[in-house]
Amino acid sequence: MVQVLFGVHYFAAKIVLAEIPPLAWAGLRVTAAAVFLLPLAFLISGRRAVPKPADLARLAGLSLLGVVINQWAFVEGLSRTSITHSALINTGIPVLTLIFAVLMGQERANPGKIASIFLAMLGVLILLRVDAMVLDRATRGDLITLINATSFSLFLVLSRPLLTRLDPLMATGFLFAFGSLVLLPLGAPLWLQISPASLQPATWIWGAFVVLGATVVAYTLNYLALRRVESSVVALFILLQPLLAASADVWVMGRAWTLRLSAATLLIGGGVVCALLAGRRRTVTPLPRGG
Repeated sequence: MVQVLFGVHYFAAKIVLAEIPPLAWAGLRVTAAAVFLLPLAFLISGRRAVPKPADLARLAGLSLLGVVINQWAFVEGLSRTSITHSALINTGIPVLTLIFAVLMGQERANPGKIASIFLAMLGVLILLRVDAMVLDRATRGDLITLINATSFSLFLVLSRPLLTRLDPLMATGFLFAFGSLVLLPLGAPLWLQISPASLQPATWIWGAFVVLGATVVAYTLNYLALRRVESSVVALFILLQPLLAASADVWVMGRAWTLRLSAATLLIGGGVVCALLAGRRRTVTPLPRGG
């Protein structure tokens, strides 16, 4: 259910971004998510799960990578590229996380991890059309989406020592709250240029889904799932996201499926599987990722 909500999120966000500027939407989504998630975290986990002041300061710093850059780059990239490209690039987050973990000495490289990095990076390069790259709007969108995935991967590695000690739902709520302090003021001027009455009903409906369904409900369900099964099993389900997103892209948006997309999907998917199999012994409980 978490991955279904995240997979539909790409389509929903694409609809919303047709009428609302990316930065304005990022600020609203993050702020609304914080308003719902923090009280929910207190309700489920209680006041005992509130991080200490020193940990709150670390969460504030980490929110720049995990929320501010991540959320802005996600919507900015998605507004320029296709749903399928965005979902495929974000599916590579486990592999990018593995790269940073190896570079920072948190994990050791082995044949399985090297294979995962090679396959996924080759898939991304094919997706970016490096054989005949033209820096058009779609390619810029892909590159911005890659910044989104990279920022979140780096966030996961840097936050690992902290997040293994904190309640994940409470930590997520505070991360969104700190991120809103940056994104909301940046996006606020853009809202002054928008007339709420001019927005289509579909924009309101899908916008509500992104905030409630693809953020509050999805993060809460993911939190409950992580309490019952291994993190590597939860992470493996991320492969459902590009499948669902691509289905919406082809059947709803009318985008053609190409041989390049097929090759990129197989390579990135293979890389993710190798990364997750190579890292099954890890005990990290990652925050959910759906853009």
